Amino acid sequence: MNHHIEWEAVEAHWDEYKDRIKHKWNKLTDDDLRSIHGDRYRLMRSLQDHYELSRDKVEKQLEDFLESSRTWLEGVKQRAIDVAEHGKQYVLENSIADMAADIRYVIRKNPIRTTLISLGIGYIVGRIYSSSTRA
Repeated sequence: MNHHIEWEAVEAHWDEYKDRIKHKWNKLTDDDLRSIHGDRYRLMRSLQDHYELSRDKVEKQLEDFLESSRTWLEGVKQRAIDVAEHGKQYVLENSIADMAADIRYVIRKNPIRTTLISLGIGYIVGRIYSSSTRA
């Protein structure tokens, strides 16, 4: 297993990983996590300092963390595949009129939530469109 490549993913998505890191190693402070900012060697030094661990023990804990993250990510990936398949089946099995009725029902049941989701989607689409027109 190439842990260098795996750590590059952690570094690239530090904001997503730092909560899991803070949960696993709760002696790390928010300031520690900000200064580490995905750097594996800074994290190793912080873990050695806060937990008084040898370099070998820290390496082993980081390997275990990467393994658990891989398992977690595979679970997320599988759930996304399952949701996409469910959505595909829904579209294939329902008419446009049925889907429209379902949408109206969800909007009536959750007006604030659906409005916020709509605004978020609109913002994302706007950002994508504006960045594609600049290129």
